[in-house]
Amino acid sequence: MEFASMYAQFGSHVTIIDKSSKILGHFEPEIAEQAKNDLEEDGVSFLLESNLTGVNDTLNGVTLTISTPKGIKNIQADGLLVATGRKANVTDLHLERTSIKTGSHGEILVNDILETDAKDVYALGDVNGGPQFTYISLDDWRIMANHLYGDKTRSRLNRPVFANTVFLNPAISSVGKTEAQLNEAGIDYKVLKMPAASVP
Repeated sequence: MEFASMYAQFGSHVTIIDKSSKILGHFEPEIAEQAKNDLEEDGVSFLLESNLTGVNDTLNGVTLTISTPKGIKNIQADGLLVATGRKANVTDLHLERTSIKTGSHGEILVNDILETDAKDVYALGDVNGGPQFTYISLDDWRIMANHLYGDKTRSRLNRPVFANTVFLNPAISSVGKTEAQLNEAGIDYKVLKMPAASVP
């Protein structure tokens, strides 16, 4: 979504092809729907519940074949950006030369205070397999610093709720659980809503 927003701001026409029936599923539905509307206003098109089934190079870019709920669609495009997720970037660390263990996705395995199995070696941020948000990396530093210089009380187990942001135009952020997660957990809650346009 961030790349789609960025390229649309640069003036490109962007089409998002996604298997899901909606975007930004970890946000409240009305926030995700507003973000979709904002992206559409910026010129982004969506082919949801769709699969990319073919890519052919052409003299002018690529031809994409997409299976959509309405049938097969072909799109001529200058380029294709494939977002397949992220993984820990540890290749150049040469961990095979150490006793540091990695998990099934290449992440560095750590305990609750971010220590690896090598003495005095910690792994912070995206490399340790936790949520991949800037705010988590910052809190990882707080945990490590607390254990090196503080009272040794912080850990991933008592991490406070954290914010996450998707940098669209405008950016959207969330903190804590969604309404659906609260319902699922059986937690009582109150919903208060105010459109951002009402904020002076």
